[in-house]
Amino acid sequence: MLKRLFDIDICFYFYSIVMLMTYANPYFVEFNQNGIGYILILYVGVVLCYQYFINKEKINIKDNLCLYLYLLAYLVTTVACMKYNFIGNVKIFIWSFIQIVLFYNLFKNAYKTSNFEKLILFVELISLILSIASVLGYVLFSKGILLKRLFGYYFDPNFGSVISVISISISLYFLLKFKEKKSILHYVNLFFQTSYIILSQSRTGQLMILFLSVFFLIHSIMNSRKKGIVLSIGLCLLFLFGQAPVNNVYRVANQILYLDGAFISEKDELKDRGIKNQFDSTSERFTIWEDALELFKKQPLTGVSYAGLQTASKELRPSSYISKTDRDIHNGYIIVLTCGGLIGFIPIFIFMFKKFLLIITNFKVIFKDSQLLLLFSNVFLLLFSAVTLSEIFYQINFESAFFWVCLAILSAHLKEVNANEKCSN
Repeated sequence: MLKRLFDIDICFYFYSIVMLMTYANPYFVEFNQNGIGYILILYVGVVLCYQYFINKEKINIKDNLCLYLYLLAYLVTTVACMKYNFIGNVKIFIWSFIQIVLFYNLFKNAYKTSNFEKLILFVELISLILSIASVLGYVLFSKGILLKRLFGYYFDPNFGSVISVISISISLYFLLKFKEKKSILHYVNLFFQTSYIILSQSRTGQLMILFLSVFFLIHSIMNSRKKGIVLSIGLCLLFLFGQAPVNNVYRVANQILYLDGAFISEKDELKDRGIKNQFDSTSERFTIWEDALELFKKQPLTGVSYAGLQTASKELRPSSYISKTDRDIHNGYIIVLTCGGLIGFIPIFIFMFKKFLLIITNFKVIFKDSQLLLLFSNVFLLLFSAVTLSEIFYQINFESAFFWVCLAILSAHLKEVNANEKCSN
């Protein structure tokens, strides 16, 4: 029992629970997680540091040199931007250390002994509970509606949709690998996760589903799996043609719910603050990205730090849209460039480019194996979501940790495949 408490899989379970608790939408449910959350994270940090110390001889530091340089660069940025939000940036550095140095290296080192299927089944179950609560809360109690979208349990429907896509990929994996074994759970999960994505009206989530469907369709064709072909095509058709009628019903219900005046629109909120907003969400993002790149030019070497973004923007570009609205950048790559500067962007770019080459050279192997496909799909989709959301980099969330775990296990598997091929030759 004591040995299990020092297991990295158990650490990931607790970490996931705490991170998903922080996503709670106060309009839907309130958590007072400060006490239990800090205790669990302290436990996770202590165990991971212990595991890293006893396994340090097995960890190849040279192989991950760019990751260490990326973290070191943010430490330099934190010191250079001390006046903006020093404590907040220290927190980001510590969380990044947990995700990148500890989770990534430990799962990469223990990918054979870690029970990956139990880990992803846990993620599927937790996300299913949250989606059921979100969808049924809306249908039965008219809860979780904000800005004419279903937020449900989550404080941001885009983040909720990303988690739903992760959960759908896990369900597809189990449905294709185990033909009739407890399949009802995975079908139920598919229904509620797709329902949440449609009702949340998250375009990022919808595009991610289309990519995921194509990946599993290719895999199913290569392995002659009829069920996989049907499921993949069904998901594609649902999101290509099935959204219009569902959204029409949703709009009518939404109009009725809006009569209570409990919620205001985003434009009304900005108007109350004296800010004109003539943008839709897409054009607004382009304006924010342009502002962020202009801010990058002010401090290109070290960046302005992520926790100090708003403070730095108000000081360096007080008339910018970011300064007036306090908006996040909503692009993980521009975040690294603007907040981490060139000293942070260059090492993480080199690291990701090396992983890209590793994946490209093993493309057929990935699409032939269901577990490798699941890992690749989540790595790709989370990198894709970072184009329109603040995912992965400098983030304290579940998706970021899950990304590094998937990338670690995928990298370890592919390197073993390459090593075996060299030995056979």
